[in-house]
This record gives sequence, structure tokens and C-alpha cells, in this order.
Amino acid sequence: MRFDARELVNAWDEVFPMTEAQRRLVFSDRRNSLFLGGIGSGKTWALINCLLYSAIKSPEGVTVCGFGRSGIDVANVLKPLFHAQRERFKDVVGIDPIWSESKTYGRYTTQWGAQILFRPYDSAGLDAIRGLTIGA
Repeated sequence: MRFDARELVNAWDEVFPMTEAQRRLVFSDRRNSLFLGGIGSGKTWALINCLLYSAIKSPEGVTVCGFGRSGIDVANVLKPLFHAQRERFKDVVGIDPIWSESKTYGRYTTQWGAQILFRPYDSAGLDAIRGLTIGA
């Protein structure tokens, strides 16, 4: 199934089937959202899905962030899952949502100009984003 990029936001649930709890997180209009769930409930999957969705619908120049508990969590959990969802996106939609990436800095720029930034929320990770405007 292929989607025109303009129709993608409306067809997101067809690209990435979700549970109701995941859907509420991904499609929330709130600036900050919370998804609590047990082991295996899809919290991380929903977070990555939410980041990708938010970056695609955000205007050029907006930065959305994915925070992990530590650098190891970001490198071993968040980024691999992000790359898996990026591949799913490419397979279903037919385009790579990422135009450029800096793996060193954990920064990805979408085809539409928004950026996705991955950081640990320890003191070093938060210091690295101090002064950065995040979100629309």
C-alpha cells in the first residue's frame, strides 16, 4: 500500500497499526503526553511512532525530541527502533522520511524540514540541549 506524503498523516494508523492507548499518545494534541504501561505494552514503540508522526506534521525548523534514561538506552533501544520504523515507513509509503542525519549528534532532519533529536535525560544529555527550542 502506497500513500502520497500529503495523505500520510490521515492514513497513519494504516501504516503503523496501534492499540487504543498508543493511538491516544500518537494523535494527542497536547504539548506533553504520558503513556504508562507494563512490560511489553508498546510504550517505546509508541514513543518512536509519536516522534516520527510529530516531526512529519511539524513545520520546517521545529525540533522534536526523544529522551532515554541513559546514552546506552538511546543507543540500544530508541535509535534501533527508530530505524526499524523508518524502514517500515519507507516500505509502505515509498519514500525515506529522513533527508539527512547526523548519527554522531543523534539528529535527523525529515524531508519536510523538521528535526528529530535523541538525547539521554541525564545531566550531560540535558546540558547538550539547553537553550534549544523544542516543539511547535
